[in-house]
Amino acid sequence: MTVDTCRLGLSRSLRLCLGLLIIALIGLEVAQVVLRYFLATGVSWGRDVSTLMMFAIAWLGAPLLWLDRRHLAVDLLPDAIGQSRAWNAALDLLVMAAALALLIVTRTAMGNFAFIDLPALGTSAAIKFWPMAVGAGLLLLAGGLNLMSSRSSP
Repeated sequence: MTVDTCRLGLSRSLRLCLGLLIIALIGLEVAQVVLRYFLATGVSWGRDVSTLMMFAIAWLGAPLLWLDRRHLAVDLLPDAIGQSRAWNAALDLLVMAAALALLIVTRTAMGNFAFIDLPALGTSAAIKFWPMAVGAGLLLLAGGLNLMSSRSSP
């Protein structure tokens, strides 16, 4: 299996996960509105789960955008670095370092929030950091795949 095949597989998997999460989030929010306004009830865990879904969408979107070299693009930077493989490699290394630092910070935060309960979900508040940890890990992987890829330009 080549690096480019891995990049494509990761990209497709992330697109599928994001699509399913967006559909589930919309469905949950529609259900919440219907339950609240038409049946005068609701589910106690709806807000917490929708918040987790939004976090997951954001943090799974970051590695997908980085794989496609579309994340936080400013026209001046891509024009300045052009087709330079060295600059693209430097950016990938920078993203990998940032993702690694984020993983370390997230681990600390999860430890600090482990003692706070989310009664509606029956778990600790540390669960809110799982999308960030997974997203940072995938961003580290995306940077590595881009670094090793035969694609030399965005």
